[in-house]
Amino acid sequence: MIRICEGLFLKVVLADWLAYLIKPLWESPSAYGLQMRVLALFGYSLRIYFDFAGYSSIAIGASLLFGLKVSENFNSPYLSANITDFWKRWHISLSEWIRDYLFFPLSQGQSRRFWLQWMVPVLAMLICGLWHGAAWNFALWGLWHGVGIAVYQMLQRWRKQRKLVTPGQVHWLRNLMGMTITFSFVTLGWLAFHLDGLELALQLLSPLTLLYIPAMALILILLLGGFRRISDFALSSRWRAIYALTLSLMFYCGMETGFIYARF
Repeated sequence: MIRICEGLFLKVVLADWLAYLIKPLWESPSAYGLQMRVLALFGYSLRIYFDFAGYSSIAIGASLLFGLKVSENFNSPYLSANITDFWKRWHISLSEWIRDYLFFPLSQGQSRRFWLQWMVPVLAMLICGLWHGAAWNFALWGLWHGVGIAVYQMLQRWRKQRKLVTPGQVHWLRNLMGMTITFSFVTLGWLAFHLDGLELALQLLSPLTLLYIPAMALILILLLGGFRRISDFALSSRWRAIYALTLSLMFYCGMETGFIYARF
């Protein structure tokens, strides 16, 4: 029941209200300033996460009521330090399918660096994009992530060759910078995923965007990290019943809309 309450809170309270608040900005981005356009972009990024994570949490909780254990589908993906780590945390069931049935088969029997480093991730993520729907925006979204993974693999190879990769714990500042870059990259990718993202993308063409987007990403990372700590503490203590009751009472602040991910 706690998992179901968490899922409903993410969906009905957070995702739906975000959708209500950012809808005018997506419909008429030219009517608002650059800061508000950046807020609209990150609002959609959070909305699609809260919506789908809430959907998954409800499914996990409902399955447990029938004695069925469903694997986790999200693990704080927006707190990932790199794009590869993001895809280990986001839509885990799909990510593992892509890894097992696209990445590995495409990599077998090949030794050419260009194929393994560039073509495999690009092709695999292109198919992942088309899995969401046969449309150019989904294909572009898949290519965006495929190129991102390829570039990250190239940088990691370059760092290893020059022995810049050191074992052990990563410094917290470097980890925070990685989270900020990854969150910004993933959020920009949602411009392609959204059917009306082209108009907003054109309205974001400004040098100040390079400042606003990382700054907003950093602020939201700190907020999401704090929310995760509070949630983990509440669920691991005697306050879990009060925590679930509080989330349940918040349902009255929600709105009645369908799951955004139901269309994919």
